[in-house]
Formats: sequence, C-alpha cells, structure tokens
Amino acid sequence: ESIKEMCKLSGVGPASSSAILSLLRPDLFVFMDDEVIECLHKGKREYTLKVYLNINDKCQTIATQLGEGWDVRRVGRALWTAATISAYSDEEDLTLSKQEKNEVVGKFC
Repeated sequence: ESIKEMCKLSGVGPASSSAILSLLRPDLFVFMDDEVIECLHKGKREYTLKVYLNINDKCQTIATQLGEGWDVRRVGRALWTAATISAYSDEEDLTLSKQEKNEVVGKFC
C-alpha cells in the first residue's frame, strides 16, 4: 500500500518511491533499478507499478530462501553488483545466456 500511495504524488513513480521505501524498510522494498528489472523481469524493461510489484515479490522470495541476514534490499544490491561486474569484466565473458539466466532465476522464483 505504501508504494501505491507514494505513486499518487505528482512526479513520483515506482522507481522514486522504491528508492525512499527501500531505505526506510529494506525488509519490504527493493530499489527499482535497471539491473534488478533486467534480471528478474521477463520482457521489456518498464518502470510501472505492476513490474515493480513483480520484481519486489521475486526479491522477497529470494531473500526468504537465502535466509537470515538477507532482505529484499540486500538481494537487489547483490543483483546489481553481479550485473555490474558482468558488464565491466575485462578478463572473461561472465554474462549469462538467456537460458542460463532463466535457470538461475527459476531456482529462486
């Protein structure tokens, strides 16, 4: 409900709302950044409430499976870190194929 209410404010969408809420309640809200969307959302990258709720649910599932010490914000940061390392790796190609990505995501979602 919190994110839905914040999105009603003029000029505030899911990404901006998630930035604030993820700092206040890291146990409930992941920050909606490009890397998290691309990792967990099948299809075109979109900044909609529907997409946010979907990726937030997936991060919650992953955090629960990883156990103590993991919350949705930490899962999001881990996904961002992995994507950034992959994007800037000079030594070898660390990117996952579409099939490999689906297998990894499928284990958690």
